[in-house]
Amino acid sequence: MRLLDASGFDSTSESGEMQAVMGSLINATYVRQLAKMVHRSLGERARAGQSCGGTVYGYLTVPDPDHPEHKVWAIDEAEAKVVRRIFDMIEAGMGYRAICHALNADRVAAPRAAAWSHQTIIEMVRNERYTGRLIWNRTKTTKAHGEDRSWHEERPDSEHVLREAPELTIITAAQFERVQHQLAKRKPRQMPATRKGQIVSIPSGLLRCGACGASYSVRARKRVGERIHTWYGCTAHAENGKSVCAQRETISAHRTTEALVARLRELLANPTAIAAFVRGFERRAAARMGAAKPADLEKQLAKAKRRASNATTLLVEEPSDVEARQLRDEARAEIRRIEAQLADVAAPVKLPSADAITGGLRRLLDLLADKPEVGHAALVRCGLKLRVIPRPQNGRRFLLVGSLDLGGIAGGGSTDDGSGYGLNGCSSLPRTGLARRRATASCSSLVRRRT
Repeated sequence: MRLLDASGFDSTSESGEMQAVMGSLINATYVRQLAKMVHRSLGERARAGQSCGGTVYGYLTVPDPDHPEHKVWAIDEAEAKVVRRIFDMIEAGMGYRAICHALNADRVAAPRAAAWSHQTIIEMVRNERYTGRLIWNRTKTTKAHGEDRSWHEERPDSEHVLREAPELTIITAAQFERVQHQLAKRKPRQMPATRKGQIVSIPSGLLRCGACGASYSVRARKRVGERIHTWYGCTAHAENGKSVCAQRETISAHRTTEALVARLRELLANPTAIAAFVRGFERRAAARMGAAKPADLEKQLAKAKRRASNATTLLVEEPSDVEARQLRDEARAEIRRIEAQLADVAAPVKLPSADAITGGLRRLLDLLADKPEVGHAALVRCGLKLRVIPRPQNGRRFLLVGSLDLGGIAGGGSTDDGSGYGLNGCSSLPRTGLARRRATASCSSLVRRRT
């Protein structure tokens, strides 16, 4: 594709690539200067008591009487009542999750998400703004070089812009201090620790609530000798309350693993399922080879190499140029990505045999028994997700419904064409995971996953 503009730029000319790189550097410099000017202007607004953007629960913005084009903060009385209620409940000794459950049960609208969470409560009760102290420029956002992630860092106190605004007081300073003192005395929830990098159990990260779709997280853990017993429960129910999700029962990690292993053994003994997967894999491989376009990838690779070369030339002349270094790193990352795609297209497709699949299943079963961490990683690679559905006829039983991608076991790709097979099973366990009762595990027959 050829790109032209009114200034005479031509992307196909000998100097076109160099002009594009230089234009990018000039634009980047302008963006940095513009950011500094915007930040300086926001600082002036903060000192004048005007809004600098953003939202805070309990407040709203209204036009400034002196400068109608700007906004100033004002108290939202409806939300302020909720803020005072939260601080009163903290003083009364209620925990974060108990407060969330109460607010969600009363259908109080949450600040951001659809329901209140304990993290939202924590942020609110530690916010000094509710005492009428407005602090701007407390943090700054730092972006990782060459990566699409960022984080907040604290600025030194000398850069903070502090303004006392008694008219914006929702919580008295005395009550705020009492709440902070009370929170400092609370002890965090303790669970038996595991060694660094160890997964809690095989089902970790693989369970989803069949009622609301939320993930399952550890709700209880108990050490008996050298073994750690773990129970999982719906995160939405634990964090937001029964008004959001009524599924309160916990499920034993040990019983879940037993049911999963039993289903894998049945799959291992089912030649019909394995044969169907091999046929589906062949269809998918044929479709992938037909859709591949190596010529387009070669053109993209050549352009990326030219960008990397031009950026390297600029760095030779000006080694401290940060923008040129960033452009070079981005171009090199693009080169690696395209080369990987070319290698994937050029490599012959290795079709797994029935023996390879059954051998992979046997190795997976051995890993789950001997090396749980490695076995868990294999299940993640196979795209396993288990939905936990309570059995209506018996509150002490669950139905585990999920699908396993045999491509991950055989070392191949994903089977989006319907050759996967479902793993349905049920695990019988006590209503509360901490109750000491005898529980058994059983699984239903293998059913094919519908697409």
